[in-house]
Amino acid sequence: MKIEWLPEALDNLTHEMDYISQDNPHAALQILSRIKQAVKMLENFPNAGRPTNKNGYRELVIKKSSYILLYAVSPSSISIIRLFHTSRKIV
Repeated sequence: MKIEWLPEALDNLTHEMDYISQDNPHAALQILSRIKQAVKMLENFPNAGRPTNKNGYRELVIKKSSYILLYAVSPSSISIIRLFHTSRKIV
């Protein structure tokens, strides 16, 4: 299944990795790897995340990190909508 990162999600990812790498570049790479593994897993298990109160959206908690992916599943693709740190309110 095709994975599509929406521009806002890519901005979230870039911002978070830049922020973490200021203090700990190695930690940023580890978290990035976990995020990539989770997205790869969605290719085979698109409904792995729990449904949200927003119709059609799902959220996946990234293991061993403090991040959540907000995404939507269509018949042919998965759209990554946002990436959130769990300390932030999902809007």
